[in-house]
Amino acid sequence: MAKSIVYLLAFALTITIIIGINPFHTAFSQPTINDKNLKVELYSQGLKTPTSMAFLGPKDILVTEKDDGTVRRILNGNLSPSPLLQVPVAIKSERGMLGLDVAKHNSGPTYVFLYYTEPGGQQTGDDATGGLKPKANAVYRYNLVNNQLVNPLLLLSLP
Repeated sequence: MAKSIVYLLAFALTITIIIGINPFHTAFSQPTINDKNLKVELYSQGLKTPTSMAFLGPKDILVTEKDDGTVRRILNGNLSPSPLLQVPVAIKSERGMLGLDVAKHNSGPTYVFLYYTEPGGQQTGDDATGGLKPKANAVYRYNLVNNQLVNPLLLLSLP
């Protein structure tokens, strides 16, 4: 399971860089594409520190934002004004809202799986590093209902 999450995160990071959503803000200002059949096209804007994305449909995308602990929806290129979900996350270094995947069922629920760093509640005294010590990296399953993520179920906790 943990190996699958690492592969999912690596794939999502690669895709975000390819489509021009830059999670690093400095290291890659313009993506380089060596295939003449591919081009970079801005699809949406307004995201802060995006880390992962998953498709609900051809023009329906869920995107996580690392430091805000949010899941945002982009439908037909338009970023929804409010997040589908916002949870508290520890954000120091490589922590935060980190990964996302979707499982759609034709005649059943749509599940959204999130991988993020839960805060432990203890102050570190350094607001610049996230302010809270991490409790664990966790994988949760949510139900997507009426444009909201509800019914969180903890699947994995990695202290």
